[in-house]
Amino acid sequence: NVYNVSGRIIDNDGNLGDIFTVDASAYNQTYPYPIGLTGGNLVVAYMTDFESSTDTRYNIKFQKFTINL
Repeated sequence: NVYNVSGRIIDNDGNLGDIFTVDASAYNQTYPYPIGLTGGNLVVAYMTDFESSTDTRYNIKFQKFTINL
């Protein structure tokens, strides 16, 4: 695939965390939208190609993460 969704956390002091993968499936992912939640959680919503090579629609997916700073 051409596009994967990855992220990186920046702590309060500006230090960069490791890059983490949100989705690396066989379908292209685009338009990531990270949303910070209380308690150190993060949700990333994003769009993927529909799971068919002949269909031009998109899926909207999300992944939830617990971030340890």
